[in-house]
Amino acid sequence: MTYERAGAGRRLDVALALLDDGDGSGAAELAREAVALAPSWAEAWFVLGEALELAGDKDAGAAAFRKYLEHDPSDRLGSSPRLALLGAADTPERLPPAYVRQLFDQIAPAFETQLVDRLGYCGPRLLWQTLQAFKQNLPESPTILDLGCGTGLAGEIFSVLGGVMDGLDISPGMLAQARAKGLYRALQSGDIATPPDDLCLRYDLLIAADVFNYLGDLASTFSSCAGRLKPGGLLLFTVEADLETPDDLRSAYSLGPGQRFRHDPMALRAWLSGNGFSLLAQDRAALRREKGLPVEGLVILAQKDQPAAISHSTGGATRAPWTLPGAG
Repeated sequence: MTYERAGAGRRLDVALALLDDGDGSGAAELAREAVALAPSWAEAWFVLGEALELAGDKDAGAAAFRKYLEHDPSDRLGSSPRLALLGAADTPERLPPAYVRQLFDQIAPAFETQLVDRLGYCGPRLLWQTLQAFKQNLPESPTILDLGCGTGLAGEIFSVLGGVMDGLDISPGMLAQARAKGLYRALQSGDIATPPDDLCLRYDLLIAADVFNYLGDLASTFSSCAGRLKPGGLLLFTVEADLETPDDLRSAYSLGPGQRFRHDPMALRAWLSGNGFSLLAQDRAALRREKGLPVEGLVILAQKDQPAAISHSTGGATRAPWTLPGAG
């Protein structure tokens, strides 16, 4: 480490402490000194952006976040959503995968304590409650894919269905926590929008608890989900939702102050229908608390449409127009 980088590090440590104390101006002064000493240090530019934003200088804060992106295009610290919330960039279609991966790797060991005990998170339980009226739509021992399985909170609940369950998550740290519970047949690290090919080809049930909040445009994700379900299979998920803005003023998705996406119920229904799903249930619920207030969302259950039977002129036999590889 160079002398300049060491000096920048000392200044940035104090700047972070001042940020924690709510002193944006003081933090910005030290962060400016840090980037002057180490101008290629991405994290220093991000801290400067945070400090300037807190101090009320949004334009300068946006400029610092852009400088951060020059040095870290993968956006591990989440500069692009910060720029969108400042009105300095368009709303992204999703949060940066590197940002989501690092976020959950960092909090994995304390995830359940923070989310369940402190924030009252209840997404998996809400999914289970919604499924109860439709359990007859599942076979006796269903195959299940837990999208964004995290530490296995949903797996603990859905394992009572008695089938086999696979898990997928972008964070190796979260997967390590889930693996220790011994609930899953297979656990894979990967992106929920494009599940890896070495998972089972078709499932009876896909669950996604507090996962789609990190994606904005869900059209392609629902298409991927449809490709992973058997005909008649179920997709069960929670989303944070914009339930207050009038219908004619809502966008399909928007970023909330917590840097998670909120979705328009009408857009969700359109995306599902456009990818061959029928809506079975849509329940409004409080998913967790944030700053003491409930986070409103939806619990949605959709079913993949069955292939329509067609009659052929040769003998009048009725059969499905195609056979899905791996179906059944």
